[in-house]
Amino acid sequence: MSLNDIEQIMRSWNELFTWQEIDDYYRIRTPFLYPDGDYIDLFCKTEGNAVLITDLAETIGWLEIQRSSMCDTPMEDKFILDICNSYGVEFCQGELQAWCSLGDNLAEVLARVAQAALQISGLWFSIRAGRVIP
Repeated sequence: MSLNDIEQIMRSWNELFTWQEIDDYYRIRTPFLYPDGDYIDLFCKTEGNAVLITDLAETIGWLEIQRSSMCDTPMEDKFILDICNSYGVEFCQGELQAWCSLGDNLAEVLARVAQAALQISGLWFSIRAGRVIP
């Protein structure tokens, strides 16, 4: 899959998704929102015949800003990993990542990463309440 393939797919999407080429990545603005109303952006980059879809650690960065002086707990880390596993997303050095291989549905993979970001950002409600609710 090439950047041209990604571009053609993105052109076919309706106006819910917008995209912009930035260096080696395409930034995709999804219709999903963080709890504070900011849009969840994802980034695509081709590597060989596959496409890496990542949030470039924006979700964890967003969560860290919301926490301010609160520190994370092992329970929160477990929830983040559980959320990633349930959506088939990798958690690597703070980034949410998924690979789209030739023949996979790019929109489906993008939606999984965006949904994982949405669920992880939702942990903010339990952090704000002073606890992580299982």
